[in-house]
Amino acid sequence: MIDADDGAKTVLRWLDRGRTGLATKTRDFGYHGPGRGAGNSLNALLDGGRLSNDARFFDKAREVLRRAIHPADDVAARDLLDAENRWSYTVFLQALGKYLDVMEERGRVDEDFAYARAALLAYARWMASHERPILDVPEKLEFPTETWAAQDLRKTDVFLFAALHAQGAERERFLERARFFFDHSLKTLDGFPTKSCARAVILLMHYGVMRFWFDAHPNASRARGPALADFGRPESFVPQKTRAVAALKRLAAFGVAALAVVVSVAVFLLARR
Repeated sequence: MIDADDGAKTVLRWLDRGRTGLATKTRDFGYHGPGRGAGNSLNALLDGGRLSNDARFFDKAREVLRRAIHPADDVAARDLLDAENRWSYTVFLQALGKYLDVMEERGRVDEDFAYARAALLAYARWMASHERPILDVPEKLEFPTETWAAQDLRKTDVFLFAALHAQGAERERFLERARFFFDHSLKTLDGFPTKSCARAVILLMHYGVMRFWFDAHPNASRARGPALADFGRPESFVPQKTRAVAALKRLAAFGVAALAVVVSVAVFLLARR
């Protein structure tokens, strides 16, 4: 993930040596928000950091986190209900919950922790008000298969991560939503004759298990982090390829202008003969 995002290692380095964006892109090259690209990178970096105790993995994890999400994001503008293109935002939010667990485990309850916590809660609040089971609108899917029912289990985990960082009525709201998506996902999946196909089974083996842990630890909670009210404003990330093309256009424009000057001077000199 670190090397893939390093612009100095690509053929475009002569035009731009900044971040490529390959560590965070999901589906289309212009999207670097919450999605499986950034989520899988964040997850791998956290695992690498825990296994090696190498600080550069955690440093990169924080960079990926801040590039992909912001507590003040206009969540509705992300169009997250477009399941075909944005379903995997929950992959990132699951990794974000894991990031908070790992940072607390390592005693890093700092400004980055507070930033991640605020972002998780902001997206969970939006989900609690707007998110629905994906197969409720099968006409919007190219292939409305059993996999979508299993994917909804990710929402259960996201709400449970959020509940660990919430209090009072908001915590209860997240727990209620977690129970709803857990029960609905399994009931819907059970209605498919293909429910034992590999993708559905793999998803069941990985997600939704947190529900049973929460049943055994109903009062579990996590650190709140420093009380920070202002995290600034979200900034749009521009990948290396886009920046390089812009730089190439500037060079081309400069070349055309320089050529025009040379031609003009030549014409002027010829005219004086």
